[in-house]
Order: sequence, then structure tokens, then C-alpha cells
Amino acid sequence: MASSTQKPSSSSSTSIRQYNFDVFLSFRGEDTRYNFTDHLFVNLHRMGIKTFRDDQLKRGEEIKLELLKTIEDSRISIVVFSKDYARSKWCLDELAKIMECREKMEQIVFPVFYHVEPTDVRNQTGSFGEAFSIHVRNVDAEKLQRWRDSLTDASNLSGFHVKNDGRWLEVLTVLSRSAIIITTRDQHLLVKYGVTKTYEATKLHYEEALQLFGQHAFKQNDPKEDYVDLSNCMVQYAQGLLWPLKF
Repeated sequence: MASSTQKPSSSSSTSIRQYNFDVFLSFRGEDTRYNFTDHLFVNLHRMGIKTFRDDQLKRGEEIKLELLKTIEDSRISIVVFSKDYARSKWCLDELAKIMECREKMEQIVFPVFYHVEPTDVRNQTGSFGEAFSIHVRNVDAEKLQRWRDSLTDASNLSGFHVKNDGRWLEVLTVLSRSAIIITTRDQHLLVKYGVTKTYEATKLHYEEALQLFGQHAFKQNDPKEDYVDLSNCMVQYAQGLLWPLKF
């Protein structure tokens, strides 16, 4: 697992938003479109999680305003860092917008390090350093710094490190099951924002909630060692209301 748990910024907007998508997927198509990202998209869709994958938008040098708006309209972003992710200016612009939404709008961000080291993302070394050695020739210093800051900040979030393809299913399962948890004490808000399936849940004690999360995400009572931080993050975020994971 990569680094620390996520904490929403105190400067984030407190207004209630209506989202068009549950999850926005940011990825380098040439690296993962037909393997990891495709499996993740299919699994999320199968579970009824409305996920955006930019298959139909035409790629160019500059990211389109419609895609930036889609990022804003997503509750969660999953960023799949792969070998050539940083070679794409489009991907880097996506990431910068995602991290801006995390800072200003409390968007939840899950990084996945797919066959890359989190330290390479954090410090822009390895293939990420090679990519920046190209960008420095034709990208202004301000944008370069924004990209670097976004990579560093994203790499410090709790996430998943996929070193071999054998961990695909494990990571996909955890991502899918932890993607969407909605809790509220205000019933009319659920109606207002289109939630049709509701129930009243009883809060669990912290240890009980952590055990329930472990049972559903890992098929065991305690979180696996690599996922302790993320498990604690999800339990804290849900505030003891983890019963939706049973469905």
C-alpha cells in the first residue's frame, strides 16, 4: 500500500453536490486499456457503480473542457499510474484537475500503482522522470510544476501497488467494494438526489466495523497487512455504517 490515509481539505466546499458519475477512471490507454483498467471498469459496472471511462472522447494535445467537467461531476476518481502515464499531457492534465477537485470539493481519490513504484511517481524518477525530460522542452514551467505537485500529492495517498498480474483480482475486489459508501441522517436528501434504495442502519463499534470490512473485502476478520491504512480510512469515513457492504 502507498503511504498515508486520505484527509479531506478543510478548505473544501461544504455544499451538497449532485454527481453524474460515481467513479472517474484516469489511465494511460496504451498501457492498461485492454487489461487492468478494462477489468476494473467491467467489475464496477457489474456492481451498478456508474463509472466514466473516456473511450469515446477524441484525444488531442489539450484536454477538453467537457472532460474537466466530467471529473468535477464524479464522486470518486481512481488513477491508474502505469509506465507511460506521465508521457501523456492529457493524463497529467486529468490528474491535476482530479487533485484540484480533491482539494476544493472533497473528491475521494484512489491511486493504483500498476507495475510502477510509488517513489517514481512521487519523485518523478524512472519512467516518470524520462517523461518529464521530454515535457520540459515544450511545456511552460508553471504547468510542469502543477503536474509535479499533483503526482507527488497523489502518490502520498492510500492506494494499491500492483507488482504482478496475480494481484489483479484482489485489488479489483477491494476497489469495487470500497468505491461507494453513502450515509446520511437526512432522509429527504436521499430522495432529492435520486437514491431509490434506502434502509436505516445501526452504527457499529470501530472494531466491529473493521472486522466487517475485512470479512467482505478480504474474506477474513482482519485487513491484510498491505491494506491496513486503506481499511482504517474506509471505516473512519463510513463512521461505523458499513452494512451496505453486505449487498
